[in-house]
Amino acid sequence: MEPEETPRKKYKRSPKRVAEVLERGTRILELRRDGYSLRQISSILRKEAKDAGRSTRGYSHEQVRTDFQAIIAFTLEEQQETVDEMRVLAAERLESVLQSYMPYVLMEIKPLTSDNEVRMKIKAGDVVLKAMREYNELFGIKTPQKMEITGADGKDLIPQKFIVEVVTNDSDSSTTEEN
Repeated sequence: MEPEETPRKKYKRSPKRVAEVLERGTRILELRRDGYSLRQISSILRKEAKDAGRSTRGYSHEQVRTDFQAIIAFTLEEQQETVDEMRVLAAERLESVLQSYMPYVLMEIKPLTSDNEVRMKIKAGDVVLKAMREYNELFGIKTPQKMEITGADGKDLIPQKFIVEVVTNDSDSSTTEEN
C-alpha cells in the first residue's frame, strides 16, 4: 500500500512575487533552452546579480530549481486557462450557429413547398450536423471508433520474416539473427 500524498496548499502569490518569479523564471528558461544545467544556471544568475550590484542571495541550486518548477507550473496554469477560455468561446460560437440554423432544420416541408426552401433546409441540416460534430469533438463526447489494420485485400496481415545482420568493428565477428 502506497502512502497518500498530502495535498499542497494553494496560495495566492503577491503581484510583486509573481513578477519576480516571472522575471527569474524567464531567464532560467532561456538558459535551460540553451542547454545549461540548473547548477550552471545558478552560477550564471549569481554572477549576473553580482555584476549588477544586486544581492546574490536566492540563487542557490535549490532556489533555482524551485523557481524553475514554479515558472513551469505558472506557464502550464496560464496555458490551461487559455485552452479553457478558447473551448468556452468555441462552444458559444457553435451554439450560436445551432440556434441560427435550427429553425430551418425544423421547418415543416409540405407538398407545395418551393425548391428554394427545400434546398435551404438541406443546407441548414448540413451546417447543423457539422456544428454538432465540432461540438462533440470539442468536448470529447464522441466515443473512439475501433480500428483494425488489415492487408491490402482486407484479410489479416501476415507477419514476414526478415534477417538482421549486426556488423561490428571486429572483422572476424559478424552475427546474423532471424526474426
